[in-house]
Amino acid sequence: MSVNDRGPLWRGKAMAGASTPSEPQSDTRYPGSPSSAPGASLPAFIVPPLTSIGLPAPEGQIEAPTAGETAPGQGKDEAARGAAAAHKQMVASAAVITVGTLVGSVLGMLRIETINALFYGGASGAFTTALRPIQQTSDLLVGGSVSGALIPTFVEYAAPERRAELRHVYSTVANLVAIVMVVALAGVALAAPYFVPLETHNFSPADQQLTAQLVRIAAFSLIGLSLYAVGSALLYALKETIYPAFATGLYHLGIIVCGVLVLLFALHQAGVPLSAALRPASATGAVTLARATGAHGLAIGAAVGALGEFLLVFVGLRRIGVNWRPVLDLRHPAVRQILRLYGPLAIGLVISVAAQN
Repeated sequence: MSVNDRGPLWRGKAMAGASTPSEPQSDTRYPGSPSSAPGASLPAFIVPPLTSIGLPAPEGQIEAPTAGETAPGQGKDEAARGAAAAHKQMVASAAVITVGTLVGSVLGMLRIETINALFYGGASGAFTTALRPIQQTSDLLVGGSVSGALIPTFVEYAAPERRAELRHVYSTVANLVAIVMVVALAGVALAAPYFVPLETHNFSPADQQLTAQLVRIAAFSLIGLSLYAVGSALLYALKETIYPAFATGLYHLGIIVCGVLVLLFALHQAGVPLSAALRPASATGAVTLARATGAHGLAIGAAVGALGEFLLVFVGLRRIGVNWRPVLDLRHPAVRQILRLYGPLAIGLVISVAAQN
């Protein structure tokens, strides 16, 4: 028997000297290869796919993928589904941020209208002026670094396998910011009687004194504002947008609620109806005193609202498993990177604040 009589494929059975059927039958387990009929012995070995040994497959033949390989087009389908899911998540996050910003803007407008209607005159001007150095201090020390330093750094540690290190970095940054803000709070409160007259040279002495008092009260909002800034940066880095997007409205809400409540209490104590406070031209001593007392409520509301911002963000952090820890690892590479990125931002903010003043 010659080699040409051995059929389409080389079989171990032929090598053993057994006769080869002239019409090989198909094995249902291995389509396309000769098989032994019922009762015949199993093949000694099976020819591997040609492509697995570096040879091209015959024209028109499609081989099944081997282990670890994906079928033709399957990788593209998975990539398309992943891109569609990412796009859907991005659109949903953008929608949440838009709605949250809209709610915050509406509450901000409501705050302005409430102050103009109920605290007309010196009380309104004193509170508005008192908030300016508080906001500038918050932006300079923390708020201005959210998008330029905090979020880019947190994103680098956002992978699931690095969450433990991310919690460590967040706790360090939050503790550092809290310490800095306590020092800033004390500095603003002590310096208020000195820089307020420079900002209120056209105010009466009574309104200047009221403004300095409001600065000292509203300065407590620095802690809440700063911790909110750090927490919201972490949530945005982890693509958790709901809590930080809606937290900003609590600041305005706190000012409105606390201010109105204190004003109503002051009017009640003075025996003056609320309608008297709604008249802008009303300048009686009782109404003016009630408005000044209510302005203290506005400052308290700023501190309460800032704390509410942080507490809502804190709930979001707990929900994703990020817990605060009493650590202060200033040598961590992420902390050093934040400080490096913050430097140019701080210089720009200082120039901006100087231009405003």
